[in-house]
Amino acid sequence: MANIGLGDMSDDTISVVLEVLPPGPDARKTALALLEASAGDANAAVNRYFSTGTVVSTPAGLQTITPTKLKPDLSSTLKPNLHDSAVSTSRGKRPMQDESDLASVASRPAKQGRIGPTGPLAERVRPDDLKGLVGQSSFRTDSALGKLLREDKLPSILLWGPPGCGKTTVAGIVACATKKRFVKLSATQAGVKEVRKIVDEALGRQKFGQATILFLDEIHRWNKTQQDALLPHVESGLITLIGATTENPSFSLNSALLSRCQVVVLQKLETPAIIEIMRSALRNPTSGLPQRVNVADDVLAGLAAMVDGDARAALNALDFAVSISRDSGDPEESVTVSAEATKEGLQKTHLLYDRAGESHYNIISALHKSVVPHSRRVVLLFPLSRLSIRFIPSFSLWPARSMRGGDVDAALYWLARMLEAGEDARYVTRRLIRFASEDIGLADPSALLQATAAHTAAEKVGMPECDVSIAQAVAYLARAPKSTAVYKAYGAAKKLVLDKPADPVPLHIRNAPTSLMKNLGYGEGYYYAPANGYTRGCPEGLSYFPDSLAGTSFFDQSDVEPGFTMHSTRTTSPPKP
Repeated sequence: MANIGLGDMSDDTISVVLEVLPPGPDARKTALALLEASAGDANAAVNRYFSTGTVVSTPAGLQTITPTKLKPDLSSTLKPNLHDSAVSTSRGKRPMQDESDLASVASRPAKQGRIGPTGPLAERVRPDDLKGLVGQSSFRTDSALGKLLREDKLPSILLWGPPGCGKTTVAGIVACATKKRFVKLSATQAGVKEVRKIVDEALGRQKFGQATILFLDEIHRWNKTQQDALLPHVESGLITLIGATTENPSFSLNSALLSRCQVVVLQKLETPAIIEIMRSALRNPTSGLPQRVNVADDVLAGLAAMVDGDARAALNALDFAVSISRDSGDPEESVTVSAEATKEGLQKTHLLYDRAGESHYNIISALHKSVVPHSRRVVLLFPLSRLSIRFIPSFSLWPARSMRGGDVDAALYWLARMLEAGEDARYVTRRLIRFASEDIGLADPSALLQATAAHTAAEKVGMPECDVSIAQAVAYLARAPKSTAVYKAYGAAKKLVLDKPADPVPLHIRNAPTSLMKNLGYGEGYYYAPANGYTRGCPEGLSYFPDSLAGTSFFDQSDVEPGFTMHSTRTTSPPKP
């Protein structure tokens, strides 16, 4: 065999072998020995490495390299740091590690070195296995997804849930459990270029039997072209995708990508779950918190209620509260955290609201539909956590029925949720104008005046001064009698126009400004109602409709909320022409 010297091997060739070796001070020396024994062929060197007990020739003589001793768990050394947003490199020199020997790499605790003691508490106490995941039944250890994770057969999934519910934690647990290569990207910082690099590396690793998992955080921020770059590789199985999003995937992701992934809905964490997470952090020896921290149950409950299901916000606020409650930096110090300290750490209640996201449409729907009674059953127009013990005359199910349902209290609640979270007041008032005609109509024509007045206040005065004007309109609309007669009548007329041919206008109701038109019969026989006692309808043989639609009816004046009458409804039968 020809002796291959160091000068005959490129850095790229050496780096290919380094990718499969555990990091350490002897990694480069081992890679050179493998390459020398394989005549400089990187693929042969890698295959030789995976052959247990292979004897290679080194400058120091014959040496036996045993991968099972060097690398008891290949996945633990190939896996990049979960909190590195960059892709693991496949070219260039690997950074040297602190371990004194290669065997120590595999036995190193998974969390060690993940984040320093000065990082956010939410990162310091992030669990490594499903046993530490709180409040998400989809990933219980005995669930279907939990079984797939244990067997390392997790398919491509999309994690959909509100901020702080555990999406990144689930990804971290996958990274710790899998033997596949795990790569993390953030859609706010990466694009198609980074995906192509991952694909190229995945193709190279696939030759050696190692699959690739890509965790893409904030996946909804990618546009269609960027999402399309993932399609062929997810479909072929080259990449197992784990996407995380706070937005409804039906609106924010391509249908083609959705069809290739399983959507896993992560629920907003309930208050008991938030409390359990904070208690666990206080007991966690790796949290970096003082060893003796006293927090009363009511203080934790108050903080959990304020964060609105966001565990990350709760933990970081708790960390801040502990910091400002300390008298010294002594880890043995006993620290008592007060309710005032937790409020200082959080500053304000977290309002989950995105003016461009699903919550925007959910809450405006709740406002619109909580202001038209349908039956007499008891339902909830408030979230369960905020419901007072009281009965409300039925209306429909929350969150889709509160202003339409005639519930002033619920309507004002949803209005406040929108305005206090920063929604444009003019958007709200435009919806009120629509509601006034669609759901009230002629049952109370003044409702439209109230809605347009609120819109004028929003335009002329603005927030926060116009909030009471809008609240007045919302209360009026909620209390007003309801009728959808106009809405339904116009819908039926529109459908008829779209479905039927456009018949000509009857001659007797055509305008006749010229003598030619009059000679053609335009306006002939027109029945002028004011001159005939304001009689309604046409004389016998005439119709205001085209001949083919004579007798058509759209408007149902009996369509009004029970106990009320339609505005301007006759009490006697009109005279006939």
